[in-house]
Amino acid sequence: MNEFFFSALSFGLAAGIKPGPLGIVVIQQTLSRGLPAGVRASLAPLFTDGPIIIAALWLLSKFKSIDLLAAAMGLVGGVYLLESRGYLLAMKFLAATMVSFGLLSIVRAAELGFSGAYDF
Repeated sequence: MNEFFFSALSFGLAAGIKPGPLGIVVIQQTLSRGLPAGVRASLAPLFTDGPIIIAALWLLSKFKSIDLLAAAMGLVGGVYLLESRGYLLAMKFLAATMVSFGLLSIVRAAELGFSGAYDF
């Protein structure tokens, strides 16, 4: 467990030390307008991301089964890939979705020509 803790700690520190766009805005606001402005700028994600997180959690709570959610996401993603001209990737994704939900066997997917069916 210690190796996972220290790996996570080092990854988190490395990601947290370098400033991103929000960090730059906070630093700029703090230096130009003072500490209260910097604190207000740092709290902005709570107000912008909070409603999105609450809506996502509410939507997820409406699903009675994670299998239904995974199937819906798989189908929506498959349609998106087909529409975005990613045909080969879409066929691989569709085959994986159908195999994972027991709608199609791996051998039958390969017989139907789903490219990459054996990769899953």
